[in-house]
Amino acid sequence: MNSARLRNRLRAARRDDGFTLPELLITTVIMGVIIASIGAAMAVALRTQEQPARKLGPSNDANLLASYFTADVQSASSSDFSAAAPSGCNYVTPVGSTNVVALSWIDNAPATPLGRAVAYHVNTTQRTLTRVSCVPNQVPSLSVVARNVTAATAEVDTAVSSIKMNITALAADAAVGEPPFTFSLRAYGRLAGSDSGGGSGGGSGADQLPAGEIGGTVTQYSDEAGTATPVVLAGKLLTLSQGGVVRATSVTGTNGKYYFGTLDNGAYDLLLTAVGHAPTTGNSHTVAVTVAGGTVTQNIGVWIPLGSVSGLARLDNAAASPLAGVTVALAGPINAAATTGVNGLYAFAALPFGTYTVTFTGPAGHTLVSGSPCGFVVADAAPDACADVVFHNGISDITGTVLVDNDGNGTGDVAHFGVTITLTRPGGLPPLTATTNAAGTFSFPGLPNGNYTVTETLPATYSAVGPITAARTVNGTVAPATVAFVTRQQCALAAPVPASDDRAIKLSGALPQNNEVITVSMDRPCGATVNFRFPVRVAPYLAGPTSVPFSVAAAAVPASNTYTSPNLRTGSPAWSTTGSAPRTAAVEVWEGPVDTGRLVGILAVSAT
Repeated sequence: MNSARLRNRLRAARRDDGFTLPELLITTVIMGVIIASIGAAMAVALRTQEQPARKLGPSNDANLLASYFTADVQSASSSDFSAAAPSGCNYVTPVGSTNVVALSWIDNAPATPLGRAVAYHVNTTQRTLTRVSCVPNQVPSLSVVARNVTAATAEVDTAVSSIKMNITALAADAAVGEPPFTFSLRAYGRLAGSDSGGGSGGGSGADQLPAGEIGGTVTQYSDEAGTATPVVLAGKLLTLSQGGVVRATSVTGTNGKYYFGTLDNGAYDLLLTAVGHAPTTGNSHTVAVTVAGGTVTQNIGVWIPLGSVSGLARLDNAAASPLAGVTVALAGPINAAATTGVNGLYAFAALPFGTYTVTFTGPAGHTLVSGSPCGFVVADAAPDACADVVFHNGISDITGTVLVDNDGNGTGDVAHFGVTITLTRPGGLPPLTATTNAAGTFSFPGLPNGNYTVTETLPATYSAVGPITAARTVNGTVAPATVAFVTRQQCALAAPVPASDDRAIKLSGALPQNNEVITVSMDRPCGATVNFRFPVRVAPYLAGPTSVPFSVAAAAVPASNTYTSPNLRTGSPAWSTTGSAPRTAAVEVWEGPVDTGRLVGILAVSAT
C-alpha cells in the first residue's frame, strides 16, 4: 500500500516540473496574441491623450484665455461687438486684425473710480488672439491669450445669461492639410444679468440681479433741432449721481452707447460731459432719470454751435490806414491762421465753443502799438470781434509848427499860414517840401530811419525868431520828430521917407539947445534894437572925431512903437554948438546891429 502511494506521488512531482514542448508552444502563441492586443490598445490610448496637449499648445493658451475672459465678463457692465478698440483708449487695432468683442466697466476699488475696458481681436496673419486692456487716456496693455487661432466670434446668449466665444484653431503641431478644430468658452456675469456661476475655463461666482439699468446713445447733430447729419459720439463721459453723490460713470463706445447696470430703484441725475457741445432742442446735458426696475433708455442729442471772430489791422497814422500782410494766429479748441488783405480785415468762422486767443505779427518794419493779443470766448453762435490791432509802420514822421510872434516877446502867438518848409533827406535823395496849413502845422510822413534837416523859408517882410533850420533824427519810434519855428513880421517906418525925398525929420530942438534927439515911429515892434547911423559927417554940426560913420542905439517906447535916439549933444562924437542952421543930414535906421541887421530905411535929419 505504502509503496504504491509513493510511486503515485513521484509521478505527480514529475508532471509539475514544467511545460511539455507541445504545452510550451501553445502557451507562447496565446501570450503573443494577448501582448499584441494590449500594445495596440495602449498606443491608441496614448494617441488619444496626446490630442488636448497638441491642441492647447505648449503654453497652455486655452487655460490662459479662459482665465482672462471669465474675469472680464464678470466685471463688464457693457459690451460692444463692433468696436475696433476699447472705448477711450489710445489704441488702433492693427491691420489684418478682426475685433471679437469689447467690454467696459467702472472699477470702484480705487479712491477715485476708474473706467476700465478690454477688447479681444484676432490677427489672422499671425494667428493670435490678443487681449487689449486699458484705463482710458493711459497706455494700453496687450497680451496674447491664444495662438494658432484662425477665427473667433462672440455672442450674447440671453437664454443662459452669458457671453460665449467660439474659437477656431490649428493644433500646435498640425500636419499639412490637417483641419482646424473649434472650441467654445462661455462666461457668466452681471452684463447678461445672470445669477449663476460656471463656464468653461472656470467659475464666475454669483451676481445679484440688478434692480434696473440705464443705457442709451449720445448723438451729435449739425443743427439745434437735432434732425440733420446725426453722428454718434465716442469717448464722452457720463456721470450718474443720486442725491448729489456720484454713483457710477460710463464712457460712450465707438457706437456712441453708454450703460449703467445694477441700479437700485430710485431717481438719478445723468450728466453728459461734452465740451463744445450744446444740447439739442428738448435735450439737456443733465437729465433726470427714474429707475423702477427694467431698463431705462435715455438717448441724448447734442450739437456744436459754431461762432466766429473778425477784426481790422491798421496803421497808427491820422488816416487809420488798413494794413495788409499782417499774420493772424488763432489758438483755442481749434487752431487756424490767416493774413490780412488790402482792406486790413481778417475773420475766422465755424469756431466751436471755448476760449480763444488771437495774436498778430506785422509785416517787416512794422511795430505793434496795441491790440495784441486778443482773447475772447465763444459761448454761442453770435459773432465776436477783436478791437483794432494797431501797428506803427516802423518808420516815422517829422512834424512841426510855424507861429508868429506878434507882441515881440520871442514866443509864437498865432499860426503862420503858407510858410514853405524844406526837408533835406539823407543819402542824396531829392529834398521834400511842405507848406504850413491854417493851423500853422506841417508834416513829412513815413520817413525811413536817418538824419534829416528841416529848413524854414521866411516869407517877405518876416524875420525869424531863433534858427530857421533844425536837425532831426528818425529812428522808427512811434512818436514823430517835431520842429517849432517862430517868425516875426518886420517893422517898418510908420511914415517912411526915401533918401531922395526932401522931407526931413527934424531934431527935437534947435541948436544951440542942450538936448538934441532923433525919434521915429514904426508900424509894429521891431524884433531887435533900433540903431541910428550917420553915414557922412555933417560939419560943423558934429564935433569930435572926424571919422564916419557913427551910430547910436535907440530906446524903444513899446506903447507907441516909437524909437528915440540918445542926446546927440553929449557923448563922442556930439553935435557942435556952433554953426548956422538949418542943416540937413542923412541918417540910417537899422533893425538889429548896423550892417548885419536889417536896414529899415534912410531918413533926412535937419538941425534947426
